[in-house]
Amino acid sequence: MTDRDVTVNPEVEFDSGSIGGPSAGLMMSLEIYDQLTSEDITKGYQIAGTGEIDYEGNVSRIGGIDKKL
Repeated sequence: MTDRDVTVNPEVEFDSGSIGGPSAGLMMSLEIYDQLTSEDITKGYQIAGTGEIDYEGNVSRIGGIDKKL
């Protein structure tokens, strides 16, 4: 795991304390994007997903997909 300190404006808040792996990266990225835009990208729906995302924004293959399904 790589810890990074990032300063952005406007401020973004999320708690990753109970997240146990890289597969939450895509959903965390979508939450950050949702906080930075005025549009509600979920349209009021609850969204579930999985996927690792790299520093360039590419989504990797889903590890352990047979267990997640």
